[in-house]
Amino acid sequence: MQVIDRSLQPSQYWPGLHALFGLDYDRLAPIYTNFFDNKSSEKAFEEFMTERAGLGLAVQQPELEPVAFDFPNEGYRTQVTHASYGLGVAISREAKDDNLYEDVASRMMKELAYSARQTEEYIAHAPLQVAIDAVNGIRADNVPLASASHPTASGLQSNLLTSANVSELAFENAVIQAIARPRYATY
Repeated sequence: MQVIDRSLQPSQYWPGLHALFGLDYDRLAPIYTNFFDNKSSEKAFEEFMTERAGLGLAVQQPELEPVAFDFPNEGYRTQVTHASYGLGVAISREAKDDNLYEDVASRMMKELAYSARQTEEYIAHAPLQVAIDAVNGIRADNVPLASASHPTASGLQSNLLTSANVSELAFENAVIQAIARPRYATY
């Protein structure tokens, strides 16, 4: 175990240091909560039905003909296994007592909090990092998250845009493509 001692940050044990500065840990709001829902759990794992297949589109009804019936299908299931993460620091008594500028333990707690926040962000963004990876990005439907061939009851569906520039029109087309999909499409 590495212990923080006076040799690691020697400038904090001599007079004359003008200022210490770094990240403002109190203002670092999580980003991943903007696109993921937080769910708490006390179990070793959770099983989710990641989607419901739903019903198909309504069909035009000819006069005096019986109405068409459809039936819902169960979607894919995913099991999420929880993991634990941890990180700690050890500070020598001399490093704590001799520091002239700030409480080393207090600063280390803030740095541990920042490290934990960065770890949450890294883990939450990992599926997006491998969204097109045919090995690490495989999802419940056996294709990567971003794929032109998601299997559905009505055939293969795509969630990719075909060669789009980053423009207002491209975003508008992306929204239209997402809204115009049948409910039973797999994303």
